[in-house]
Amino acid sequence: MPKPSPTDFIDVAVLSSDVAVVIGQKQILRTTDAGETYWPVELNHSGYFASVCSTDNPEVVWLLTKNGQVFRSTDGGAEWNEVKSADEVENSSFYALNEQKAWVSETNGLLLATSDAGDHWDTVANGPDFSFSKFLFVNDNIGFAIPLTVNAGTGDVGNTLLRTTDGGNHWDTIAVVNNSRILLLESYDQAAVWYADNEKLYTSYDAGDSWYEVDLPGQKAERYLSLAATSSTEFFLLMHFANDDFLYSKVFSTEEGGEHWNEEYSAYISGMWAHPYDPVFINVLDGKEGVFYAVGTGSHILTKKGDGDWMMKSKNITGEVWDLMFVDKDNGFGSGYGPFLFKTHDGGNTWVSDETLPDSLRYNFRIWFSDLTTGYVLNNEEGLFKTIDGGDTWQKVFSEGDGHYSDFFFINNTTGWVLQTDGSLYKTTDAGETWDKLVTLEPANHEWRTLFFVDEHTCFATFDPNNITLENGGIVKITDGSITSTVNIENYTLVYKIARSNDGTLWAACSKGLVYQSTDDGETWHTINQLLGNGGHPVLDIVFLTPAKGYALCTLYGLYKTEDGGDHWSLDTTCLLNGFMDLSGLAINGSDLFVYAEKEIVKNAGVVGVNQLHSDGLKGLTVWPNPVNNRLSVSASRIMSKLVVFDVRGRAVITVNPKTKRYNLNVENLPAGVWFVKAVTESGEENGKFVKE
Repeated sequence: MPKPSPTDFIDVAVLSSDVAVVIGQKQILRTTDAGETYWPVELNHSGYFASVCSTDNPEVVWLLTKNGQVFRSTDGGAEWNEVKSADEVENSSFYALNEQKAWVSETNGLLLATSDAGDHWDTVANGPDFSFSKFLFVNDNIGFAIPLTVNAGTGDVGNTLLRTTDGGNHWDTIAVVNNSRILLLESYDQAAVWYADNEKLYTSYDAGDSWYEVDLPGQKAERYLSLAATSSTEFFLLMHFANDDFLYSKVFSTEEGGEHWNEEYSAYISGMWAHPYDPVFINVLDGKEGVFYAVGTGSHILTKKGDGDWMMKSKNITGEVWDLMFVDKDNGFGSGYGPFLFKTHDGGNTWVSDETLPDSLRYNFRIWFSDLTTGYVLNNEEGLFKTIDGGDTWQKVFSEGDGHYSDFFFINNTTGWVLQTDGSLYKTTDAGETWDKLVTLEPANHEWRTLFFVDEHTCFATFDPNNITLENGGIVKITDGSITSTVNIENYTLVYKIARSNDGTLWAACSKGLVYQSTDDGETWHTINQLLGNGGHPVLDIVFLTPAKGYALCTLYGLYKTEDGGDHWSLDTTCLLNGFMDLSGLAINGSDLFVYAEKEIVKNAGVVGVNQLHSDGLKGLTVWPNPVNNRLSVSASRIMSKLVVFDVRGRAVITVNPKTKRYNLNVENLPAGVWFVKAVTESGEENGKFVKE
C-alpha cells in the first residue's frame, strides 16, 4: 500500500559535539551521539515550528513556532518551557544572541525583545512597513535583517539588506540586490557577517561598515543557500541550483573566504522523481565543534564529523525496505526498491540483499514466504509472483485484467487470497495454480486497502474514504466469501493494518494517530482512549506478543508499547528509529521485535544496515538450510568461479565451478557432521560452514 510521505526538516541547532536538535514543521528530533541516533521530543504547541536557535551555552536552546510562540530549553533540548505565547500572526522569525537575549519579528510589524530569558518581552519597533524573513544580531546593538516587504507600493520582496545599530529601534538600508533576492544571511562573531544573492557572496569583517564580494561556486543559486563557519574565512556553503536535466544540492568548502571552493557533497533529482538513494533540497546547514549538519526534505539528515566524509543518515541500507517478515526465529525475508530481496538466516543480525526480484517490481511490494524456498511477492500494478527456489527465480501466478492490486494473504503454503483495489477478492487452494473469484466487496466506488484472515473462513478487508462522495472508509467482515458486517470508520480515517492478539481481540492501526479495537470478533469497533503522536500522523502497524503486551508504530514519534492490553500506551525509548518519518512497519520472529524504515532495520536496540553485511567486502558465505539433509544453497557476494566443500581435516570432497553468485549443492551423500565450504570470487575467498544431518 502507498506509505505516508516522509517529513521535511526545516532547521537544526548544534549545541555541542554530541548534541543537536532537528525540527520539522510538526516534529522535534534530538541526538546526543553526534547524529548516530535521533530521539523524538514531545511538546504541546500551537501551529507549526519555524526555527530553532542554539546559544554559546550548550544547555540552552530556543524554539519558535510560526505564530510567535517561543520555547526555551535549559537541558540541551530534552525538556522545553514556553516563554512567549502565540500571537495571531501568519508568520514569525526569531534570533537568539545568547541564553538571555532574543528577538521575535512578526508580520504585523512588531519587533519584540527579551533580555531575561523570555520572562519579559518589550516592543522594540512597532508598525514599520516591513517585517523580517530572516535577521540576526552580532551584539546587543548591531543587527542585520532581510525584510519580507521593503515597500508595499513597489512590492519588492527580499532584495534589501538592513542594519541597525541601536538594538532594532531604527533600521537603515545598506545594500540592495538587483534582479534577484538575498538568499543568505549568517554571522560568525561580532565582526564577520555574510549575505548572498544567487551569484555573489558578500563578506564583512567589520560588522557591516565595508563589504567584499566573491563568486559563488557552480551555477546560479536557486531556492536555498546556507552557510556554517569554523572561522571568518573557513566555512561550508550549501547551494541548491538547477540545469536543464537535474536539480542539485551541493556542499562546498573554502579556507580562503570563498576565493577558492572545493565540492564536498552532491545530491540530485532528475525529472519528477527523486533519486532513491540521495537527498534533494537540503536547505539548512549548521555546525559546532567539528560536527556539521545539513537537513532537508524526505527525512534526510546529512552530517560531517571533523575531517570525515559527509554521511547521510538515511543511507544505511542498499535499497528501500518496503516489507519484512519471518518464517521462523532465524529466517526472514524482505522486499525493497531496486528491486531487492532481503534475506536473513541468523535471526536478523545480518541481512543479504540480492537483485533477484522481477525487474518490473519497482514500487509498493508485499512479501510472504511459507518456508525458505516458497514465497510470494505482490506488486500494486503487476500482480502476484511466486518463487520455489528461495527467490532466485519468480513466476507470475495471478494477474486479472488491468486491475490494480492492494494486498494478499496466505494462511499456509497452499491457501491464499488476493485483493484488488476495486474490491474483487480471489482465492487459491493449490498454491497459486488456479484462482476463483469469491466476491466483489461492497460498498462500491471505494478503494480497498488491506486484508487480514483470522482463519480460512473469516477475514477482514478495509476500504478508504471516498473524497468525491464524502463517504467514510471502514472495515468489512467476510465469512466464507459473504459479507457479514460493515463498520464505518469516522472522520475520513484510513486503516493501515489489522492484527489480532492471543485473546482474540482485534486491532486496527489507523491514520490521525488512532487505534481501533474490537472485542466481539469484528462486529463492532471503537477507538482506544489515547491518540498516538499528536493525532496528526498515521499509526502504520500494530502487533501483540501477548494479550497484554503490544506495539504500535506511529510516523510522528516512532514505536509505542502497551503492557496492559492497550489501555495505556507510551513511547518505547529503546527503539533507535524513533522520530523518523520514513518508518514502514513491524515484524516479529517469535521472540524479537523488528522495526523497519526505508533505509534501516532495527532489532531490539541494534541497527543493522543491509549494505554492511554480505556485500562490499564481507567474507562470509550464506548457507541454508543449516542443518541440511539433501540440497544446500550457497550465496556469495560476488560471482563464484570455484566452490569447494572440505571436511574437518581440510580435505576437499566436492569441487564445482558455479559461475554464479548462488548455487545449489547436492550433499545427500556426505556423512553426518560438520563441513566447511569455500567460494573463490573476483574479490577474494568467502567461507562458511554447515551441519549435515
